[in-house]
Amino acid sequence: MTYTVGHVMHIAERLDDACGWVKTPEAWEAAAMLRLLYEENEGLRVLLLEAADDIADWGNYASEYFQEKHGLRECVGRYRREAGGT
Repeated sequence: MTYTVGHVMHIAERLDDACGWVKTPEAWEAAAMLRLLYEENEGLRVLLLEAADDIADWGNYASEYFQEKHGLRECVGRYRREAGGT
């Protein structure tokens, strides 16, 4: 299953608001860790999108033949898809 931002934040909030035995320092640490991991993941996602843009920009200096030969369009598209971009 792929977790969205909403899933991660919902889990973190549930850990923060948990009743009874779950409301422990460990649960709060887990919630904080989830938030940190999300922030790190988001930073890497943005970086990957920027890298795809850079690859496309630099690749445009190559002739159409070499762009097609090395699959520039597909390469850039794959990075953008993996990063969840368009």
